[in-house]
Amino acid sequence: MMTEIYKTIYMKTFSLLFLLIFSTLSFGQNSEQQTVLNDVSEMIMATENQKFEAVIDYMHPAIFELVDKNTMKASLQQMSKGNEEFKMEIIPVQKNSLKVSSVRESKSTEGRRYAFIHYPFQFKMISQKEEFYDILGNLTERALNIRLQFNRQRLYPEFVDNYTLLIKTTSMMIGIKDNETQDSWKYINFDPNHEFLAEIFSEELFNDAKNYYYDILSLEKQ
Repeated sequence: MMTEIYKTIYMKTFSLLFLLIFSTLSFGQNSEQQTVLNDVSEMIMATENQKFEAVIDYMHPAIFELVDKNTMKASLQQMSKGNEEFKMEIIPVQKNSLKVSSVRESKSTEGRRYAFIHYPFQFKMISQKEEFYDILGNLTERALNIRLQFNRQRLYPEFVDNYTLLIKTTSMMIGIKDNETQDSWKYINFDPNHEFLAEIFSEELFNDAKNYYYDILSLEKQ
């Protein structure tokens, strides 16, 4: 009888400890995911408000081994300002549309944690000079070439009027936390065609990101 009582007490104690440990781990992971979501939300808002210094502060330091910060800032400013031919207009991202993966531990790089963040992204390319349609209502040769260039990047623009292209896509970022970031979360845009990411980080991370990205696209088509 006493043995059964001790066994019952032991099981209840074990269950309580398990729940406490599990809850702590779950809370920790959710807290990290929330940090990532908050960061990316602020990064997107800074981009929309053209606060490019703030955007750059969120970027992973590996980016600046390829391009220095001043050049990056100038590129972001130029993209926002446009040129004689085009200007770009970003459609505000709905913050509740951001989704974050679980936080993952790198097997190839000690101390590295990473997560993927994706969201629907839309922007307009507005022609400053030529129209996209001719007098018969057909797309001009220039418009067809522009569409082809986007299609090669797996982007499928919609000509909404004579001067405006609307592009809808799924944007994805990788959040990385490691020794190089001084144990804080930093971010880099992901593109499956940018294989240099495998050289900067690791094939493990790049392949994981690529599989995650294509899984997202498959689910969105269903």
